[in-house]
Amino acid sequence: AAAAAAAAAAVFGTNNKDAKTPGDGQASPAPASAKKAEKTKEAPLVPPHGQRLFMNEIECVSASGRPYAYNKETKKSRWLPWDKPKPTPEQAKIQLQSAFRAFVVRKTNMIPVLRDMKAQVKKVLLLVEPGCRYDMVELEQTANRTLKDPSNTEALDLIYKDIIQVNEIVTQTMIQLDHIDVSSSATLRSLRKSAVSVLLKYGDKLDHLKHAIMDAKAPKT
Repeated sequence: AAAAAAAAAAVFGTNNKDAKTPGDGQASPAPASAKKAEKTKEAPLVPPHGQRLFMNEIECVSASGRPYAYNKETKKSRWLPWDKPKPTPEQAKIQLQSAFRAFVVRKTNMIPVLRDMKAQVKKVLLLVEPGCRYDMVELEQTANRTLKDPSNTEALDLIYKDIIQVNEIVTQTMIQLDHIDVSSSATLRSLRKSAVSVLLKYGDKLDHLKHAIMDAKAPKT
């Protein structure tokens, strides 16, 4: 035994005085399960003592309104308890109505029809809104100024040509809207009626300007 101890000291650089065994008072290595339990204890999932945040965390709010904690050091986030307030009777009524409307839209396949109607109306609005090619406000102002001098037939002809072009586009769009099948839903019928009323508003203005120019160009008797 003495020879074996001397050989070990020569190889590992130790001597008998430094060598210790578990029975000499040195603790044996902790098992893996104990280390895991100790690690979990050191980093709890919820801050202690009723705290809401760990160190280096800031409280944020998601797009849905739910709070979460963001750690500036680890760049990680976690959800925080969310005591969402109960809606009032009026809010609950609005939520139910909104959910029912969404259900009706899905059930009746309204979305393609709505897109079609929107595209038809947008086609006209992109021509007659302020700043567009046939700006209705500017067209009316120009027509009214020109009508004060009926002798300027060339200017009247140019304005009359623009009015006819826009009026034709409005009329064709109204025909397209009339061909859209809205028989499956009262909501679709109401929306189409609203879209047609928008186009009729522009059509009435154009008809008024067209007849005013025609009267101005008519020979006086």
